[in-house]
Amino acid sequence: MNGELVFHGETFLQMIERYKNLVHAVTFSLTGNLQQSEDLAQETFVTAWLKRDELLMVFYPLLWCQ
Repeated sequence: MNGELVFHGETFLQMIERYKNLVHAVTFSLTGNLQQSEDLAQETFVTAWLKRDELLMVFYPLLWCQ
């Protein structure tokens, strides 16, 4: 897949753009270290991409019935 997976009308890349500041703020508040917070934010989005099929199940509960 190339980032065009769509969640509620947004591509994955658009979701990153929408939530990157929030994720960075949370990771910085947890670490107090800019470099660590950036690393954690990146890991967060990589993990979200790798588990995107599971995210679909969260965003689209009707898929649970299949």
